[in-house]
Amino acid sequence: MGNGLAVSRAAFAVVGARSSVSRNRLRRRLRAAARPIVEAHPGLDVLASVTVAWDARTTQDLGRELALAWGRAERQVLDAAVPSPVG
Repeated sequence: MGNGLAVSRAAFAVVGARSSVSRNRLRRRLRAAARPIVEAHPGLDVLASVTVAWDARTTQDLGRELALAWGRAERQVLDAAVPSPVG
């Protein structure tokens, strides 16, 4: 969703973690992977819900998946902002 700010923000919900240690470790890795994306694309708030299985992915894979998801979110915001032609 567009936030009207000069910065983007990302939050991560980790589903299925058995402990706060594994949940927080994955959140730290996700924030690190998302940092370049967030800095390059200002003006969005994104909440990503991931399963604890994502902890098995490499940081590079996390970054690639987040970049794809961020692109989809950005397109949705832009599509919602542009009115459809009438007629």
